[in-house]
Amino acid sequence: MNRKLSKRCLFNLIPDGSLHIIRYEDLKDNTLEELAEVLRFLDIPFTKNARQCVKNNIEGYYHRKATKDTLYPLLNTGTRQYLSQIYEQVMDIVQKKRRDEEKGY
Repeated sequence: MNRKLSKRCLFNLIPDGSLHIIRYEDLKDNTLEELAEVLRFLDIPFTKNARQCVKNNIEGYYHRKATKDTLYPLLNTGTRQYLSQIYEQVMDIVQKKRRDEEKGY
């Protein structure tokens, strides 16, 4: 079986509505909109503060002007906490879906 065919077969095993595909070009060109779509898919709110944080830091670490302190962390504490919350919510959703599948829902 060739690799392309096996990937298609795997996609057939995924229930409708449980897969969200993100294209790099779309994420790069429309970061806020794509992130909003991902969070909507995961049923996670995209708060005004989180949206503003993404908007303020959209260029990322490597596009910022150089500073004297080159050892500052890539993510500030608030961003790390926000991402940890998102991670926990995603893991809760994944675990719930697994339990539902095991029960045959």
